[in-house]
Amino acid sequence: FNAIKLLLNTRIASRVLKQIDAFEFSNKDDLYKKGLKIKWTSIFSIDQTFKILTIFDPAAKEEFKNSMYISQILKDSIVDCFRNEKNQRPNVDTKNPHVTFYQRVETIGKNKYKAIISIDLSGEEALSNRGYRSKTTEAPLRENLAAAIIMSMDWDKKAPLIDLMCGSGTFLIEAALIKGEIPPTYLKIREHIETNRRNFAFMHHNWFKRETSLKRNVKDLINKMYKDIIGNSQKLTGHQIVGHDFKSGVLRKTKENIESAKMIHAIKIERADATKVKPVFSSGIVICNPPYGERLGEEEELEKLYYELGENLKENFKNFKAYIFTSNPELRKKISLKTTKRITFYNGKLDCRLLEYDLY
Repeated sequence: FNAIKLLLNTRIASRVLKQIDAFEFSNKDDLYKKGLKIKWTSIFSIDQTFKILTIFDPAAKEEFKNSMYISQILKDSIVDCFRNEKNQRPNVDTKNPHVTFYQRVETIGKNKYKAIISIDLSGEEALSNRGYRSKTTEAPLRENLAAAIIMSMDWDKKAPLIDLMCGSGTFLIEAALIKGEIPPTYLKIREHIETNRRNFAFMHHNWFKRETSLKRNVKDLINKMYKDIIGNSQKLTGHQIVGHDFKSGVLRKTKENIESAKMIHAIKIERADATKVKPVFSSGIVICNPPYGERLGEEEELEKLYYELGENLKENFKNFKAYIFTSNPELRKKISLKTTKRITFYNGKLDCRLLEYDLY
């Protein structure tokens, strides 16, 4: 129950897994034999499809090289288990399976490894995909990364929040969800209650279907969350979450995403230049995720943007706390303000910093 509750409420995790077994093995044949001993027929049914994803630690990756091949070994164990017990085999579906297994292989000694087998409770779509970004701008932040950034800020949720380059609107929407204490799975919960669609993988799992009391407790939890979602969403008024962008085409996409998120009543967007806009509030939080300059020839143009952004913050956002998210250490030097905090994040493989500035 606690794992499912975490799945429904986490703003940060991409997936929640339930461990079903763990064992030591010494080679590929040993892995097959140990995998064959797992009671797979009690975990899922012959008419359900499955897939396997294998993850190595660095030493295991060096040894085994090919994760697909190791996944194939576990797949053989599963198929042979079903053949032995049912005289039939389940089918693999790599795109939209009923059940997804994760196999993590860790090195514990010379020619000694540990396999941790887990079942994904989340579903084919990662939890980071909230479902509101039908249209996005180029290279948007993942929703759970945006949420983590907002949660790292010193933001009193009663204070205004302004995004100077709102792009796909992810910061704005995640901020509204946090402010309203609305879980990030809210769209899936609403769809489940209103259409009875089973949006989460665990709802299809045999172990979940067998646990009558667990099913009842989860149903009660989701019903309560649904009521809270509707009530808390209605309280989000006042338009204290504001987004700006210079390009009208970008703002159209922003608006579409906000409408998909059912947050149009809680978020205000306006066309404005981040280097010139003035706030209508006397204090609050201002955030910006400017371009990082990953393409050749962009650096010089972006140096000017970062400098003018810093000057505008200094001139017009006194009494605000500002946050700039960037991966380019040279560009961030162009903001002629003293940072009060630097927090490390990774946007994919990019080593990024969330820079905090107290503006006086």
